[in-house]
Amino acid sequence: MTGTRTAIVEAVAAAAPLAFVYFSGWAYLSAYLGDFDIDATQVDISIATVLVYAFVPIWTWKVLGTVAVLALVYLLAVMWRPLVKPARRAAPVMLLVGSVVLLFAVKESAGAEAYRMALLVWQGNKSISNIVVKLPDKPDQTYDAYKSCKDSRRLRQILGTNDTMYVLCRNEYLPCWHAVLYAVRNDGTIAYSAERRRQDNGTMESCKA
Repeated sequence: MTGTRTAIVEAVAAAAPLAFVYFSGWAYLSAYLGDFDIDATQVDISIATVLVYAFVPIWTWKVLGTVAVLALVYLLAVMWRPLVKPARRAAPVMLLVGSVVLLFAVKESAGAEAYRMALLVWQGNKSISNIVVKLPDKPDQTYDAYKSCKDSRRLRQILGTNDTMYVLCRNEYLPCWHAVLYAVRNDGTIAYSAERRRQDNGTMESCKA
């Protein structure tokens, strides 16, 4: 029984870091895509991409500080003799509470970093995308609108996946508040387009046309 319990604890300990990193990446990407009203569950994002973006929220003072505080509490409980036995008894509860606190810190950090990155797209500070789409067989208003936006250099990249590139066409007159989202497949066809409006009370001072 003791051997089984030890094996379970070791398995959980081995899987926990990867699960934490994956959660961090998913929290960031879902918040970032949510700023453009894109449902992250409908986007085919590879695990490698999620893990890469995980370091955006993790590498912040909020998360690193939380980890440091939890580590310090753990060390004090282990090294201070009067607390050794109570700490061992309360280990499951301490682990649960520490995990919840850390996940909340990651979620808050992910939301803040995602908002900051989305703001770069809306303000025109992200790279200009010039994705070429196929000429349709018959007249298509979506294609014409996309080409007009591309020619006027108003396209900004949001995110690229294995099969689709998501770009934002910023409005000519209200570039930081009104736009059209395009999902362009790898074969050069437009999967769909959708109007997007950003709710913000800012000014045009920091908005690049």
